[in-house]
Amino acid sequence: MIRNRNIKANTTSPVVLSQHMDSDYHSSPITKKARKLVFQRRKIVTIQCAAVGICCLLCMMRTADYYDDSSVNAKEKVRHLKDNEVDAVNGHLPVSTSSLPIDTIPNKTVSPFDDESAVIPMYFVNLDSSKDRRRELENDFSLLSKDFASNLSLQRVAAVTVEDVKHMLHEKQFLLNDNVTLSTPENKKKPFVYKFAEAACTLSHLKAIKQAYDDGQEMAIILEDDALLTDEFAQHWRQYAATAPSDWSILQLTTNNDRVNKRELHKHNDYWINWSPFHWGTIAYVINRKGMKEILDKTYMRDQSAWELKEPHILVADELIYHFVSRTYTSTYPWIAGRDVETTIPLNIGSDRDLTFGRSTSRPMLEDAKPRNESIAVVMSLRCKHEDDIIEGLETLKVEMAMLARSNPKSSWFVNVVLVEEKLRPIFETHSVKLPSHHLHFFVSVNERRFNKFLFVPRIKYYLEDYEYVLFKDNDIHLSGFAWNTFMNLKKDAIIAGPFINKISKAFRRKWNLLGGYEKVNFQDSSLFNLYSYDAYLDMSVYPSKFLEMQIVLMKTDFSLWFFDQIETYMDEEVNWGIDLMWCKAAERFTHQGSESSTEIPCALVSLDALDSDTKQINKSGMFRNNGFAAVQRYQSNPTFSKWIEASASMRPATKYLQEIQDCMHAIGEYFVTGRCHSYDNYLWRDLPVDVKDAAESIGFHELNWDNDSWPSAIDRKLWTDMSKNEIDALLVLGYSKRKWGRHLKSTVG
Repeated sequence: MIRNRNIKANTTSPVVLSQHMDSDYHSSPITKKARKLVFQRRKIVTIQCAAVGICCLLCMMRTADYYDDSSVNAKEKVRHLKDNEVDAVNGHLPVSTSSLPIDTIPNKTVSPFDDESAVIPMYFVNLDSSKDRRRELENDFSLLSKDFASNLSLQRVAAVTVEDVKHMLHEKQFLLNDNVTLSTPENKKKPFVYKFAEAACTLSHLKAIKQAYDDGQEMAIILEDDALLTDEFAQHWRQYAATAPSDWSILQLTTNNDRVNKRELHKHNDYWINWSPFHWGTIAYVINRKGMKEILDKTYMRDQSAWELKEPHILVADELIYHFVSRTYTSTYPWIAGRDVETTIPLNIGSDRDLTFGRSTSRPMLEDAKPRNESIAVVMSLRCKHEDDIIEGLETLKVEMAMLARSNPKSSWFVNVVLVEEKLRPIFETHSVKLPSHHLHFFVSVNERRFNKFLFVPRIKYYLEDYEYVLFKDNDIHLSGFAWNTFMNLKKDAIIAGPFINKISKAFRRKWNLLGGYEKVNFQDSSLFNLYSYDAYLDMSVYPSKFLEMQIVLMKTDFSLWFFDQIETYMDEEVNWGIDLMWCKAAERFTHQGSESSTEIPCALVSLDALDSDTKQINKSGMFRNNGFAAVQRYQSNPTFSKWIEASASMRPATKYLQEIQDCMHAIGEYFVTGRCHSYDNYLWRDLPVDVKDAAESIGFHELNWDNDSWPSAIDRKLWTDMSKNEIDALLVLGYSKRKWGRHLKSTVG
């Protein structure tokens, strides 16, 4: 039975559509009939008739925002839900409500950088023995223009030495995880050991952070003593930092990884990206008091006046400091260059290193940034078990909305809020009114069971139809810190586009180096692509792909509505497996419905990172997996869907040996589309994909010799190093890398 629940109108609240569902709701046979009836009715009745005639069919209370459409122009017109409009969300027939005033401009977040008179302290770490470095840095600071540097101060923190580290270890003032090994004469040649100098560097930064915290600072800049201070930095850094997402704990002003900086994302108006272990360097960063506390809570034992680092795979300063706070963002423009001095931590760095770290010749011009014109509907689900889930989810949503509104003001959010208990409903209502109500729609239900997040789409499709794009994203995928403008510029005319997925916990180099045996590999994993195909990743390429994960995808709305209309009757109530296996091939079919010469890319994988905080809201038990396989089989019972699923087979996540992972990732590069990590050796000629067959023919294969496993004479027993580029390209498409070809020759020639 579906019971009504009225939501008290609040003039500042977002749109809230709320219903209470019993356990039989999703499987009710009348749901689709009721929904169809409502959608037919909403097209023919007037708003006045809806207010009078539909009330008798009420199943829930609908609270609607009022929007002024004059500022929003989609392809024809973006139609926002208005008062007294008939609704049919989730199969209900709600009554209309009175008009609710709404603020038309999102609440502006007060930036800590707005007060230009506030003095920001800069703490620099410096060894007692490095007197020249200290003198040069202090001299640079004294030469800064007073017009720009009057609100900065400089304070030295004595750096920790290698001898200090040894003494602290002996006195139990510095404790490490048993899996962290420091270099000694006996083990210094062993892999994966840390240098004492690295530990000293980390402790020096922790000491500086503790000093800033103990001094009562709300915010501080931490510098290394080889930082080069300039008037450009002093004049512009505050204005630039104010563009960072409001949930920051640390802002990395410079990464030493010049390849990251050479992407010049700031030219696309993307100024901050989520930190990754590949963004190494601690030469300069801003940390607020929240970040200081987060780090000290995890590393410092005040009762013992000792440092304890518990992580098994982290010791170097950048990984530890940036990972130990809730959110770290990296500037896409390196504001602080390095000074030409010898490093105090011996590393394999060439003498010709770039001390500007790949800095662009043009600094970011914030005043030139213009909003985008695309209209976007963001569709996501928020599952809440506790009040903390509600608070955290809504805070994240607030930051995400502000980020997208800055780039795409013609965007709206449709959030499927699923509360596991009825008692959470008033708690959610209390917290949700704190959010800016501009273009935000909540659809609230109570359901303790698992749910298929894509069932939400058919129920709101009439709200989506006039937007240009629909962005589907999980709640733990962050738009803040994602190079959104670059992504939109690079995706070109893709029907579906998605980025690489960045899970910080998987990206630490030492952790990857320790892997062995079988590992689950997903080729949309940015840590894999960084590690094994770095040059290709650097190019910011767009790869036509046969498979895109469901965590975050941008779809053209016309395709999205068509696709979900095709599969709606097959969708499982509880699991969403199988849907992302089909949509790339479905998009290929969709591109040719109007014209065989369509230039649209069905599925595009864009080499940019989206951060996945991996909250794991759903426990994937054995029963869950069994239900998932059953859902896939249900789709496969349809011959068309079965072909769509089969087309994505070569690119799906799979368990492989680590060596196979390396072979595959080295081979990918520009050949991502063909799935050369998939072996075609056992395929019959007639079953080969067209692109693979073309590659095979280019090196002399035809049906007879392929099916008889007979290699063409032009390439048989030929060394990889003796092959032409065309031959190598063809072998890559066929699934061979240099290493795999060597194994093939060894097995056939000996």
